[in-house]
Amino acid sequence: MAGVVTKGTEYANGSQITSSNLNALVDDAKFSSNAVDDGSTALNDSAIPAIIVKNGGISAVKLATDAVETAKIKDSNVTTAKILDANVTTAKIADSNVTTAKIAADAVTTAKIADDVALGGNPTTTTQSAGNNSTRIATTAYVDAQVNLAPSRVAVYTGSDISQTSSGDPTYTLTEVSDPSSIGTVSGSTVTVSAGYYSVAATFSLKNTTNSTGNYTGQIVTNINSAGESAQEFGQATPVTSGGLSSFQTREIKPVTIDASAGSTTIRLKFLKVNTATCQTEKTILYITKLT
Repeated sequence: MAGVVTKGTEYANGSQITSSNLNALVDDAKFSSNAVDDGSTALNDSAIPAIIVKNGGISAVKLATDAVETAKIKDSNVTTAKILDANVTTAKIADSNVTTAKIAADAVTTAKIADDVALGGNPTTTTQSAGNNSTRIATTAYVDAQVNLAPSRVAVYTGSDISQTSSGDPTYTLTEVSDPSSIGTVSGSTVTVSAGYYSVAATFSLKNTTNSTGNYTGQIVTNINSAGESAQEFGQATPVTSGGLSSFQTREIKPVTIDASAGSTTIRLKFLKVNTATCQTEKTILYITKLT
């Protein structure tokens, strides 16, 4: 069986061994095909073939355990595809390596934020619109705007005092005193306001002008219909009770809130009495404050 090398010189029986022949025997020797397995190794195409490692010849089986050292792996050769998802653990990530750039936008969800987190420094957020009534965070700008929001008040009063000389509720004409933001329109004894929420109050003086028993009071009503009645009745002052001629008694209707969010609303201060006795009013003032 042929060996791993071929002889450089063939000697015949009786050949003389000389130094030249010995040198040629070694110098001209070549590796034979028996020197390689043709799986992991092979002979190259040189005139004097050399043993080489075949492409793909080094398999996992040929590598000893722990034979691949860190120094033998190029930095650029560790790709994402070579790392199993489960192999990236928290312990393998340095605290300083989790930077803002590594966190995707909108990736921090509510569940990842502590319930009692304390924000340091001067964090900012969107300033909500005026009148927003929700669980959204209010900024100092929003709070200042609400605190400094001075609702415009429209004050209206009777053009002249009323002296009612027959049965029925007194009728009167209101005159606008002040309405810088034009929140109301006065017509006769009513004020029409646009959609919104309002605080309405009134003061007046009232007395019995005949020698008969009667109770008299004032009442804030809204949405007067064609019959002169109200669709809704709100605050009412303490009645003025008299068994005969009396002096004026001042009454006040404390502020009441009127929901006019569905649309424009008419507001009126209505005087009431329980019998046919006559009454007289003076210093009647109706206050309307727009809340939202």
